[in-house]
Amino acid sequence: MGVSPAPWILDDGPLGVLAGTVKAATVGSWPAGELMIAEQTAVDAAGDRTGRRPGLLTVQAKGEPVIGVVRFPLGSRAAHILYDHLGRGSNDTEGRAERQAIAWATDAGANAVFVTHDKRAALTALAELGRGRVAHTFDLWIHLHASGRVTDEQFAALCERTAKRNDGLPGVPWRIVGR
Repeated sequence: MGVSPAPWILDDGPLGVLAGTVKAATVGSWPAGELMIAEQTAVDAAGDRTGRRPGLLTVQAKGEPVIGVVRFPLGSRAAHILYDHLGRGSNDTEGRAERQAIAWATDAGANAVFVTHDKRAALTALAELGRGRVAHTFDLWIHLHASGRVTDEQFAALCERTAKRNDGLPGVPWRIVGR
């Protein structure tokens, strides 16, 4: 029996790109528990008028959600990290999902890798989780492609959609296009 891969906990941006590119039926063959999102990301996804993100979140593999939702029971260590450390002095709802993801990865997410293309979220996660526990969205696409979960065409579309976001990047990174 091999070592199970560390979970990837997706910020809302990567979830939206994934949902807009890969059909829910494709995700049904993926293993449960490898992809996670914060509870606030699930709440935000429910308001997606296209239905793509909520559709992706309903997909199950062997009775388990392919994309799991992490929750924060009051009094838990993750809740303490979230409310007393990361959210201290902030009632900002905009960054709530990323703070939840980082708090979960700090406490319960053993080797979880936080996936984002938001600069502030990436910097916060890097400070809290350390090297090797934060990834850009392109890293997740590379993983999904290398593991055979997305086709060459889907991989290219995921990379293009990610590059088109106005994040100050010059485009798809050289490590992908220069292969």
